[in-house]
Amino acid sequence: AAARKDPLASCSTGSHQTWVRCVDLERPLCGQSRPHFFKGVATVVTKLFHIVEPDVAVFGRKDFQQLRVIETMVAELDFSIDVVGVPIAREEDGLAMSSRNALLSPGDRARATCIHGALCDLRDQVLLKAKAAAAEVGEGERGALDAGEAKRVIAGKIAAGGGRGGYVSGID
Repeated sequence: AAARKDPLASCSTGSHQTWVRCVDLERPLCGQSRPHFFKGVATVVTKLFHIVEPDVAVFGRKDFQQLRVIETMVAELDFSIDVVGVPIAREEDGLAMSSRNALLSPGDRARATCIHGALCDLRDQVLLKAKAAAAEVGEGERGALDAGEAKRVIAGKIAAGGGRGGYVSGID
């Protein structure tokens, strides 16, 4: 019997001509610095779903833009699959669990924890503003933090921790 070729191998060659795309979702955020990444994700996951025919597919919320691309693709291509987003699992030091963490040097890994720390600090700042606003009835928006201020807080905390972010953004 002939060996079956790897159905996903064509995605990594220059000869691949057919792609699955979620055009509007692939452009912002991570798509700005990696413009072809999400069409690769959508294509590989579509091929995988075609081969495996799952009833349920579970994806972490760590890569939230990727999760939204997959949810949209499944809905718009009428796959009979329930896509479930699961919470971020974290290491003891706060770093989001990922197989890619093994590729980090010890120094890079230590610096990467500043992202979670920055998000926790921002959360705490929003909660403090909400508490202060609740004490002053009718004064300002409860817990509101200007989007520009929030970006500066996050970027500053990441930089102070020795990290470098490609971008800092927030989406409602």
